[in-house]
Amino acid sequence: MVGAYEYTYRHGADINSYPIYGELHVYGGGGYVAELRGDRSAIYDKVAELKAGGWIDKYTRAVFLEFAVYNPNVRASCVTWLAGTALNYKK
Repeated sequence: MVGAYEYTYRHGADINSYPIYGELHVYGGGGYVAELRGDRSAIYDKVAELKAGGWIDKYTRAVFLEFAVYNPNVRASCVTWLAGTALNYKK
C-alpha cells in the first residue's frame, strides 16, 4: 500500500544517501523514496499504485533503482544502482 512516506521529500542525510554524479547533472542525495519489498506480486501492485498516483510526473528528473542480491551457493552479494534520466513523460 502506498502511503504518505512515498510522497514526502527525504534529505540525503535522512536516508543515508550521497549525491550521484551524472554526465550532465549532479543529483543530490535526497528525493522521494519508495521501498519495494516482498514477493513479485506485492512489488507489481506497489508499482501500479505509484503509477496511478502520479509518483513520477513531468517534474521528475531521474529515477534511481537500488537493489541487492545474494547468492548463498557461493556466499556472494552484489549491490546495484540503475538510473533512468531524461524521462519522456506523457500523460
